[in-house]
Amino acid sequence: MAKHTHEDVMALLKSVPGVTEHLEKPSVIMAKKLAKRRIELGWTQTKLVELAKEQGIVLTQATVSKAESGHEGVTQGTLDKIVLALGGLQDMEVNFKEHPKSLVKA
Repeated sequence: MAKHTHEDVMALLKSVPGVTEHLEKPSVIMAKKLAKRRIELGWTQTKLVELAKEQGIVLTQATVSKAESGHEGVTQGTLDKIVLALGGLQDMEVNFKEHPKSLVKA
């Protein structure tokens, strides 16, 4: 069985209709950033919940999982709690794509 790299799998996924649009959703982009930070810290989702509790932040592992998967039902308040538990933000740069021509009326 051939081994595939992450890049191979992502290229294959992006060829599936709707996947690129999903991966570009703000909730999914934020989810990737949250998971990346947690992993950089060497924490499991459970460890994050435990450390958050020590700071007086109430989270559950299921909530962290939803946030890290880009679930659209996660509130901004919950995302704020997770970000705080992960050390807070240094900045939040938002870069938009080209002008959304499809939304401009003729």
